[in-house]
Amino acid sequence: INAEYMGEKEAELKSRIAELVGLIPDPAVAITAEERAQWLYFRGKVLDCLPVYSKDAEDALSKAVKNDPGLVDAWCCLGHVNWKKENLQEAANCYRTACDLNPDNKFATRELARVLRLISTTPAMRVENVKNALALAKRSVAMDPKDGESWYVLANGYVAHFMGISGDVAELNSAMKAFAQAEKQGQGSNADMLFNRATVLKFLSRFSEAYQEYLRAYSADPSLLDALVSAREVKSTALRVRQLMDPNAIGGVPLRALQRHLVHMSGIGSTVKIEGSDHQVVSIARPAAGESKNPTVLCLRVLNSLSRPNEAPFLYLCCDKEKSPVLLTIFNVTHEAIREGSELKIPAPKIEKVTASFPPLPDVPTAGAAQYSSQLHEQIDIEYSCICVQNPATVIAGSRRIGTQQYSAPQLTVKTFL
Repeated sequence: INAEYMGEKEAELKSRIAELVGLIPDPAVAITAEERAQWLYFRGKVLDCLPVYSKDAEDALSKAVKNDPGLVDAWCCLGHVNWKKENLQEAANCYRTACDLNPDNKFATRELARVLRLISTTPAMRVENVKNALALAKRSVAMDPKDGESWYVLANGYVAHFMGISGDVAELNSAMKAFAQAEKQGQGSNADMLFNRATVLKFLSRFSEAYQEYLRAYSADPSLLDALVSAREVKSTALRVRQLMDPNAIGGVPLRALQRHLVHMSGIGSTVKIEGSDHQVVSIARPAAGESKNPTVLCLRVLNSLSRPNEAPFLYLCCDKEKSPVLLTIFNVTHEAIREGSELKIPAPKIEKVTASFPPLPDVPTAGAAQYSSQLHEQIDIEYSCICVQNPATVIAGSRRIGTQQYSAPQLTVKTFL
């Protein structure tokens, strides 16, 4: 019913549900408890097709599992009803019962993984539930590697584990692989999945890919205006980066004035000591050490912060002694850890050259659209250098490494994060 009638008026859906319920035999005339349970299950499943909680569906399914406690499908459906009722603990209990009855039931395993991530009575419980949810999601995929929905749940499980426990960016890369498998197995039109993947791409500073994925999410579901708003924000950041990388005024600072900011920085090719070890200073254009056998370090001046205080990871426009600009992303720090004007030293820098393309944004009115540039509706292409620092402990701000008191747990918000 959900697949066939999605998008139609609720009254028409209710009418169809009532018609189907009328076709189900009256459980009162059932000969056996198992037969009665099956009819009650059918009744509850049909009544649960509305997007809102149904007391009648709960009553029918509760009677079904009472008449036949081994009816796995009824336990799964009752779990879904309790979820919509926002009784998450009872929903989890129903899915656990289904898993106990049939440990190889991928649906019950997958849905239990989803529900567990939402239960967080205490911080310790949340950590435990996130760990268990990830393990369950992996098990669900192992049961059926061709189930795209299970891959999608696994991808979200990796993101939840990254946010709530590890902070290890490698888990976001695992999430991206799981998203790719979900799409390969039929989830390519799932707007929520596309939105979530776009948000992870944005978090990884892969802005062009994030922008185009948000547009895919909007195309899959034009009612998902959050996708369009997010695409607009990403493209606005790209426009800001292009503006600040103007070779005549890097970071908005004219070159002559910029030189005064750079005069006291270590020269390219010179040697600096970091915790007693010699390091050769390299540039953005020439990141290799040349003939020197010393480890390398990139010295940067922070010119602009491009992130809001609550928008981690934080993005900065920096430049080296040669006035070459670079976009710097740093994970797992507070906004106060790095300030505009700071000098940073990044040992063994991994500099990536990026060519990004941003097609025109659809001209659809959304909240706050008036404050953005008309260039959003034009084709934008930009080339820039970037550095992504996953471990803030490697960065030296001023004369010392970023301290643990300036570390911060990652925060990443996605759509329908289930």
